[in-house]
Amino acid sequence: MKMSEEKYETEEDAIAPMRLRGVMGFDGGVPNGLIYHPDGEHVVFPLGSTVVIKNITDNSQVFLRGHNDKVSCCALSKCGRYLASGQKTHIGFKADVIVWDVETKSLIHRLSLHKVLIQDLCFSPDGTYLATLGGRDDNKLVIWDRESGTPIRGESAGSDATNTVRFFNNSSNHLVTGGNYALQIWNFERSAHGHGGKLVHTKVALGSVKRVISCLACDESDQFVYAGTTSGDVLKVSLSAAKFRSASKAKFAKGVRCLTTYSTDRATRIIVGAGDGTLVLVADPFAPRKGKAGMIQLRDRKLSGGVTSVSKVGGRMYCGTDAGNLYSCDANSLEVELRGTSHSHSVTDVQFPAGCSDLFVTSSYGDLRLWNAHTRHELLRIKVPNLWCNCIALTPDGASIISGWEDGKIRAFGPESGKLQYVITDAHQKAVTALAITNSGSHIVSGGDDGRVRIWHRGKMIASLKEHKDSVTSIKIRADDNEVISASADGSCIIWDFHRHVRLNAFFESTMFKDVVYHPDESQLLTAGSDRKVTYWDATDANVIRVLEGSSDEINALDVDPEGLRFVSGGNDKIVKVWHYDEGYTMASGEGHSGGVNAIKISPDQSTVVSVGSEGACFIWEMPAPEATSGK
Repeated sequence: MKMSEEKYETEEDAIAPMRLRGVMGFDGGVPNGLIYHPDGEHVVFPLGSTVVIKNITDNSQVFLRGHNDKVSCCALSKCGRYLASGQKTHIGFKADVIVWDVETKSLIHRLSLHKVLIQDLCFSPDGTYLATLGGRDDNKLVIWDRESGTPIRGESAGSDATNTVRFFNNSSNHLVTGGNYALQIWNFERSAHGHGGKLVHTKVALGSVKRVISCLACDESDQFVYAGTTSGDVLKVSLSAAKFRSASKAKFAKGVRCLTTYSTDRATRIIVGAGDGTLVLVADPFAPRKGKAGMIQLRDRKLSGGVTSVSKVGGRMYCGTDAGNLYSCDANSLEVELRGTSHSHSVTDVQFPAGCSDLFVTSSYGDLRLWNAHTRHELLRIKVPNLWCNCIALTPDGASIISGWEDGKIRAFGPESGKLQYVITDAHQKAVTALAITNSGSHIVSGGDDGRVRIWHRGKMIASLKEHKDSVTSIKIRADDNEVISASADGSCIIWDFHRHVRLNAFFESTMFKDVVYHPDESQLLTAGSDRKVTYWDATDANVIRVLEGSSDEINALDVDPEGLRFVSGGNDKIVKVWHYDEGYTMASGEGHSGGVNAIKISPDQSTVVSVGSEGACFIWEMPAPEATSGK
């Protein structure tokens, strides 16, 4: 293996962006984040710092990337041409709003005025204006000119936190905001010369009703606005009189998370999404009989996870839940069809079967999932409720998925049936944090939070090796199964004799090692950790060969391609990087995660890289070809 002695200095403008092939994930925690496009063929939703436009017919995806942190809200213009997305950022910094052209998939404007968080946003019905609402640290309502991207007028949204904003359906000069114990109707008038304008509000008289308003929906004629509350009821407010009219008698468990309305000949229909996963159709008659309650519950359905998004086009709706599920639904019958699934918690590990690039397995809180890498569909879900799965390994013959859990157990499952094959109880005193399987498939090597490395054969412990003083974060086995290396958060990596169960060598560094990998010829090792460096080590004498400045934050994961030409890294800087192994420079980088990258793997055919993150997303990247490095 060749090794250049001099350090290669990377120039940022020379790093090629990685092409994103597909994503598996849906951030159901974003209020109204799932949007059904008026063309009836696409849905739009945020995932990390990326906005995904998905064709629901052929399952193809387009990605809008421009945010540098998690997307917190999205809105689509009534015509479907323009999309606005807002993000969160760090305290003291401005949070961007980006306006996109959906047809050309291009960025039109980047709007920077609010601080820390964009709480909500919406377009005026004619698409002329965009209203943006800052979060608790900002709490300002700003009206923007959509065409020029300039702010027209901004005002404080209230004395307490404001959670949501909506334009009237038929007026671009009127808006409604709702928040903590307040509902306000706004009148916007633009100056005759086009610069600036007036933005004044009327506070709705709610009387003794004290509610935290989470979502709003105006009826088609703009006569009333319906406000969903965290208390679980729906308030009906007259827009012309700015007065509270009534509240639903029904209480929706865990609060109302989203609303949408449509009209029939006799009533306004309200679709209510509740925090307990209930999707409810409510009718509010135009002329209810005296003494009868205004709002009548017609039918309901139970979805998996709290309903956070309801978006209607014609007679169809798309609904999203905080469990990461997408549903297609009939707006009248509420008959639902599951159209997409994803992890709703941090994804902790990812593994490909030996020699198979078509499938991969991921682990998270409460489950393991098997995915088709091409269609991005979930093929199998294995549930172990209320427990974190920290690590996974696949047997070389593909007959078992081995998993390590926070309760200290190792569980093996069948990859086709998902049935439990066996359990190693008390595998470690604390959580199982690392796993590897010998290339012969006969033994399992595990590492735990207790610092122990243990070797298992047919469920029986063969050896328990205790030299690490902190959690074991990674375990790798040589191709001949003679040696095992374990990395630990205590700053040590230990090479063990697999058969004699003794230490052969060790090296130490002032870092918390997060991962260790062998070069394919096994002459060198790569490590990464909290010191933000990638370090090359001689596998024989454990001496340092080279140190690369790998990231601006902790590096959590590494993988080397089978030819040893490239390696990939991912960490808390949220960036996936592809490196030239011998020269030590960054070939390409991919940005899309909004949380730290927990694990990363190169597919066996070397065509793709799969990265999984703490935001619950799985990203599939195109692996740059080795030839791309020849001209560097």
